[in-house]
Amino acid sequence: MKQETLEEAAEKLYSDKLYPMYGGLRRDAFINGAKWQQEGSYSQEDLEVAFIEGRESSWSFNDWFIQFKKK
Repeated sequence: MKQETLEEAAEKLYSDKLYPMYGGLRRDAFINGAKWQQEGSYSQEDLEVAFIEGRESSWSFNDWFIQFKKK
């Protein structure tokens, strides 16, 4: 199954047929919001570096990562 692009998802959710007056505006807002949210995502490697630089000796990385990873 092919994964749809962000633009395809926006078009499906906010088509001009469903929203004739503001479809484009809603699509743009959806796309910009998704891109903004992605900027706040961190990789496991980024989190590991942050943990090592400011770690507490009683925590293992796996315990810390599981508690703070995005769900």
